[in-house]
Amino acid sequence: MATEISITGDFSFTLGITIAQEVQMVQSHTWAPSTVDFAGVVARTGAPSIRAADFSAVLNVIVNSPKKSIQRINVFTHSNPGYIALGGSIDSTAQLSPNVTLNTNTPPIVPDRS
Repeated sequence: MATEISITGDFSFTLGITIAQEVQMVQSHTWAPSTVDFAGVVARTGAPSIRAADFSAVLNVIVNSPKKSIQRINVFTHSNPGYIALGGSIDSTAQLSPNVTLNTNTPPIVPDRS
């Protein structure tokens, strides 16, 4: 039987605000969801939520699923133009809106000194 898989990004949340402040951020469109929020959205659908912090974890979910069992894959995560991240962190104490840090899982670029 084909199933729907929902993968959530792994974004930790530094709680530096009150619930009332978080609600105010939602209302002013300056809020950023964390892993708990992604999982909450998925839970409302009745589908299982699978946390994946990087692309290899997503591939692991696919490879370990029975053949022809996946009908659809939903991904709940953060991105910016040109980049999708499955892991990172959220600092809610930033002044105007939360600071969302995206993990790139790439080696640092070392400048050529020749």
